[in-house]
Amino acid sequence: VSENHGNEWTSTHHDFGNTRTLQLNIPKRISDSVLIDKDKTYAYPNPVYDDYVYFRVAVESAERIEIMIYDLAGYFIRQINFEGPSKGAIEEESWRVRDIESGVYFANVTAWSGDQSETKVLKVAVIH
Repeated sequence: VSENHGNEWTSTHHDFGNTRTLQLNIPKRISDSVLIDKDKTYAYPNPVYDDYVYFRVAVESAERIEIMIYDLAGYFIRQINFEGPSKGAIEEESWRVRDIESGVYFANVTAWSGDQSETKVLKVAVIH
């Protein structure tokens, strides 16, 4: 055992601050065939107990995004449009649910680029 009681780096792969961090400058590849990343597109908080639910969409190459919200019976409730989504970015829009009845709602997220489209359906639970 050394004088510092083992409190030192045993590896040579660290910086002067011993943080063992590495910065990589790798450009993000954006595919033209993928409009949104469906795994990173969701609503939060869900279920929603407060006044707002937020829709987060991971934009890949979409030029236009809209969300059509319906209740469980299929009645149209609201439309939300994303104004000029940035490619390769995370976009977010809110929906005020203070005056919305408790229940389950479906949010149909549709992204377009030219004549190509992609859709993801999200379930949102509103509890007051």
